[in-house]
Amino acid sequence: MQDTFQAAEICTCPSKTTETELMQHTLYGIFGGTFDPVHNGHLQAARDVMDRCRLEQVILVPSHTPPHRPAPAATPAQRYDMAQLAVLDLPGFCVDDIEYRRASVSYTWDTVQALKEKYPDHRFCLIAGEDALSELELWHRWQNLLEAVHFIVIRRPGWVKKKPLPAWWQGMQARSVQDLHRTPGGRILELSIPPVQISATEIRDCISRRMDVGHLVPESVWRYINCHKIYLSP
Repeated sequence: MQDTFQAAEICTCPSKTTETELMQHTLYGIFGGTFDPVHNGHLQAARDVMDRCRLEQVILVPSHTPPHRPAPAATPAQRYDMAQLAVLDLPGFCVDDIEYRRASVSYTWDTVQALKEKYPDHRFCLIAGEDALSELELWHRWQNLLEAVHFIVIRRPGWVKKKPLPAWWQGMQARSVQDLHRTPGGRILELSIPPVQISATEIRDCISRRMDVGHLVPESVWRYINCHKIYLSP
């Protein structure tokens, strides 16, 4: 059986921006991650951000090799395929293979630059959890990244900040969603959304113990996991 699944239709994230919309800074969300596997919590959080921040589209970007965490259990091809399946019937979502095709360490700065070249009329917001953004100063070219895009920071219920927010963070905070639409980049919006208690780590653990997780991932993703026997213990 082949290691990759050929999706029936590859999403190319077409630009729908008109001149009028560009003046109003129509925004597109970049939602990156290992997606090991992509699950209903990812999709619900992305949908909530899209609706609350009035994003035109959310682009899922599965990483190839994450720079700040252990290697994923599923292969890059499998994680990309699962993401494709997860959004196939979801309006406003698509998957970009920019990091999958790069086949190297996935630096967010490189991804943002590549997406800006690919979609020059787009204005982007980077969607991430506050736990990840708390270590932003360790990211490759993080200061350039702050200027290039907006950040939408999803607050984590129960997560405690290890240290006070730096002065640059406080100075770039957006007061409202409207702030994001008025400027092309350089704002940070902290957003509280309904928590979804789903963890990819717990999903992998359940699968390794032969437990059914069909209620935690899209049906098509669950079928793919079973078909390729991903996450099963040796």
